[in-house]
Amino acid sequence: MTTRMNVTGPEQGDGWVEVLVVYRDCDEPSVAPWVSAEELHAFLAVPQDSLSWAEIRIRRGSFIEGTDYTRVQRCGPTASGTLHRNRRWARDFHLHLDPALTLAQNEATERGIQAFRYLADKRQEWLTGTTRSSSMPALQEALMNGDTQNIGPH
Repeated sequence: MTTRMNVTGPEQGDGWVEVLVVYRDCDEPSVAPWVSAEELHAFLAVPQDSLSWAEIRIRRGSFIEGTDYTRVQRCGPTASGTLHRNRRWARDFHLHLDPALTLAQNEATERGIQAFRYLADKRQEWLTGTTRSSSMPALQEALMNGDTQNIGPH
């Protein structure tokens, strides 16, 4: 079971992704949450190719495969954006929260700061086993049910 939690960005523009998702593959506390490097790249609106960006940042950060990240092959959409029988496979990295925090912080943009704060909150929640308190009951209920959490300007 993968739980999706996300943060929405205040700006809109060409090539910007509005949601950053933190994934949890199971409810087991020892299993670390992770972020897709491609999704983080898109959220940060980095102009460089996502795979090159991730590989360079991972190498510069001296991250350890299996500890800090995992290489994955995922089925990606075709150039037209749809999935067909002849799907193309794309490489990606599943980043644990510590390297994802580092990559977000290193971008030093408004989006980088927003992603850093959000990922830091998610890391703290994972380490302490708590979730943010909110006065909005619907948000609390969504969190308890593993639905998405939108964080951003209210």
